[in-house]
Amino acid sequence: MIRRFPSRFRGVAIWAVLLAGWSIPMAGQQNVLFRATDTISGKISFEGTPPPNDNVQMASDPYCQMHAADYPTVETTKVSDGGLENVIVYVSNGLPSGVSYATPTTPIELDQLNCHYIPHVLTMMTQQRLTIKNSDMTLHNVHAWSEKNPQFNIGQPVKGNGQ
Repeated sequence: MIRRFPSRFRGVAIWAVLLAGWSIPMAGQQNVLFRATDTISGKISFEGTPPPNDNVQMASDPYCQMHAADYPTVETTKVSDGGLENVIVYVSNGLPSGVSYATPTTPIELDQLNCHYIPHVLTMMTQQRLTIKNSDMTLHNVHAWSEKNPQFNIGQPVKGNGQ
């Protein structure tokens, strides 16, 4: 589906969606894709001058202030070579009826490096494990707000302390 975005965004070009390796359900089983692979490729173009991003305020932590030049802004809008970065494409229809995907067993890793989250944007499936890592030599606080799932607020005082 190509969707037109208002303002400076151009449409999303989705070249191919490949589904392969799903299991054939027996009577009463749900059709679950165990070895499915999907590929979506394209580019979200950005025309014009991107709006300025806000500066990250790191003055309260000497370690973070020392690394402030590495990631000086919050990257709300990041454009490289005419393409918009940190974008998530959601496929809302087109999958075979009744098919679902197995939750990946590999955890997603979110790292705090030089007082900045790497990767800046990520996706994960319901019930997939999330590992949050602190690669800095300073205290970090990880606080997640949620409407449906339990919220958490975890301090990470030691480099390499994954939760």
